[in-house]
Amino acid sequence: MLISRVARRYALAMFDSLPEGEERAKIFASLADLHDIFHSSRELQHFFASPIIPFSKKEQVLEILFRDRVVPAIYDMLQFLLVKRREGLLHEIIEAIFELDKIHRGVTTVDVQSQSSMPPEQREHLEKKLAELTGGPVSASYSEDSGLIGGLVVRVGDTVYDGSVRRQLQRLRARFISGAA
Repeated sequence: MLISRVARRYALAMFDSLPEGEERAKIFASLADLHDIFHSSRELQHFFASPIIPFSKKEQVLEILFRDRVVPAIYDMLQFLLVKRREGLLHEIIEAIFELDKIHRGVTTVDVQSQSSMPPEQREHLEKKLAELTGGPVSASYSEDSGLIGGLVVRVGDTVYDGSVRRQLQRLRARFISGAA
């Protein structure tokens, strides 16, 4: 997900204000719950992003849906965003806070593409190897690309490790053309 600069700034300010310890864990649990709610409900995302819906209506919905569901710090954040007219960025801000937390904990985000779904034991083995490669824990997201013939394409930050069969065939072709094979 692409995150706007404005959302990153709000996320950074909010992340820097988070307490440490047990309270922080509760806050992140509430954020995860909030993320799941917004991720599963396009209607809710559109409702809060809509400039047509009056502030008072959004405030009522916020009260009804989230007052007793999230910890007070997160509810205060939601109210603040509503007052600042940034409620449409909520989903992005939450994503950015999670991203900042991973960086804070030294976790590297890794994207893995394969032709078909990988079994859990293969994922575990791959994540172990990637942790060795990066020198720390990794958080891997997996996706399927039916265009791949086989192999994997792994993105670690700005670096792409292309171990797909297509890429290997391209390399072999280039070697044949250059006469090196």
